[in-house]
Amino acid sequence: MKRVFAYSVLAVWLFGTSFYALAQCNAYAKNRCKPGLSPYLHNGVFNSLNMSPGETAELQMTFFIDTEYRLMICGDDRLGEVSFRVLRQDGSVVFDSKNRSNAKFWDFSVNSTQKFTIEVDVPKSGNRTGIEEMGCVAVLSGYKPGN
Repeated sequence: MKRVFAYSVLAVWLFGTSFYALAQCNAYAKNRCKPGLSPYLHNGVFNSLNMSPGETAELQMTFFIDTEYRLMICGDDRLGEVSFRVLRQDGSVVFDSKNRSNAKFWDFSVNSTQKFTIEVDVPKSGNRTGIEEMGCVAVLSGYKPGN
């Protein structure tokens, strides 16, 4: 009985801390990252995630014809130079921030409605203590007003 109670308390604690971390990351995206979209208007979706050095994440996003977009990556300073790539569904690279001096955003429009995969890479850390810090990474999209 004591073991069941201990596991229940552990599960509630882990569940609660993950929600707290997600809330912190969303607040970071809203307060620190969203202003960087200007003069584009935010699409209202906050794609944010706590990541560790050396991790890669993928996100699918759809972009519509006749709209000018800004796609922006924003990462916690302690993670270093977070980079991103945009890929078509066939895997071909449309944009790579590493080829653009680690640009934090990309302004573009598409000739037809398309679904892209956004790959986000957090560089490996040179931390020799073995303790890797997590940090928030946000991928935001905005569109030009009047479109």
